[in-house]
Amino acid sequence: MGKNKVLMDEKSDIVDRSYKFALEIIKVVNLLPRSTSGAVITNQIMKAGTSIGANVEEAQGAVNKKDFTNEAYPGSL
Repeated sequence: MGKNKVLMDEKSDIVDRSYKFALEIIKVVNLLPRSTSGAVITNQIMKAGTSIGANVEEAQGAVNKKDFTNEAYPGSL
């Protein structure tokens, strides 16, 4: 198996996993109480849990490994 094939499989895996994670976040959020404080927590959890997929998608467009790392982990370089 070539290096590019492995990278493509890894990219596909992280996209799939982040999508499934977002779906699980939505299920959990639906279990939270419908109160003022519950709404605040729900909103924050939804933003944090579903933004992972957006960050992964943006990192997929990186040109090289350094760009990918910087997109996936901002401030780490």
